[in-house]
Amino acid sequence: MGGIKQDHSDTVAKLLDIRAEYERKWDELLGVRDEVITKIESLPKQAHRSILSSRYIYNLSWREILSNHVKYSWGHVKRLHREALEEYCKLTKDEP
Repeated sequence: MGGIKQDHSDTVAKLLDIRAEYERKWDELLGVRDEVITKIESLPKQAHRSILSSRYIYNLSWREILSNHVKYSWGHVKRLHREALEEYCKLTKDEP
């Protein structure tokens, strides 16, 4: 078994660099997620907060969202979603 010895230190160093970059990006994404949650929670209407968080934080399907809002029709949920996005956009426009 007198084969050629290989030095894997460069490969390990590259993998560690890749890992550090992914950890940095993950932390950045968590920060963005926290900002989005804070903005959603600051919306004045509960229905808007509920629909946006259900869709974009909890990743629920439209069918699941509609079942959570049984008192609303599909058309009304779509309208509330549009209104909620408009309100959310107003919050982000006011930022520097």
